[in-house]
Amino acid sequence: MSLTYILIDFENVQPIAEDLKLIRGEHCQVRVFHGSHQSKFEKDMVKALQPLGERADYIECEKKGKNALDFRIAFFLGGIAKEYESSKAKPAVVVISKDTDLDTLLEHMRSLGFQARRTTTVRHAMFPDKAESPAPPKLAKVIKPISASLQTLLAYLVDHPKNRPAKIETLKNHLNNIFSGALSDQEKDTLIAELVAQDFAAVTGKKIEYKIPTGKS
Repeated sequence: MSLTYILIDFENVQPIAEDLKLIRGEHCQVRVFHGSHQSKFEKDMVKALQPLGERADYIECEKKGKNALDFRIAFFLGGIAKEYESSKAKPAVVVISKDTDLDTLLEHMRSLGFQARRTTTVRHAMFPDKAESPAPPKLAKVIKPISASLQTLLAYLVDHPKNRPAKIETLKNHLNNIFSGALSDQEKDTLIAELVAQDFAAVTGKKIEYKIPTGKS
């Protein structure tokens, strides 16, 4: 497979460890771009990237302010374009971010012969043939099929807006009660990953924030 640069805008998207484990292969080069305020990373995240060795690196943006990290990523993209401008075997470039500011630059890189694109998830970065679904504003508008377990979890979260766990570990404990202890630790991780992948929640470090409507008050 061709060399692939995966650039993660960590201020904008914080992938969970289970998704980061999908990034494997000698062809993958991962760069995690983060702000100066993001000086600590979760142990699970670091361990997920550890097998990549020197092919994974953290790039700190020391400057603060709007679009500061975007400029840092843009500078890195310019370096790639310069390094491979005369090469016939140009690397693929995937920027993982919800910010559209870099789309014009990525379009320019495509005009130079690079496979350059932006996506919002690690899963779609690794499996581009599986189209992403837009974030649904309401449960009824979900386009992508969801599992029965996720349907059960969503029903609980909708009906208990004041009792939604704010941390990943607390949510896992809640899953014991919701599913009567029937889920293994791996199944819990998979269910939480699906919750995030379906854009019903976002994870920042150990915290989880929900994007679902309220049912009963």
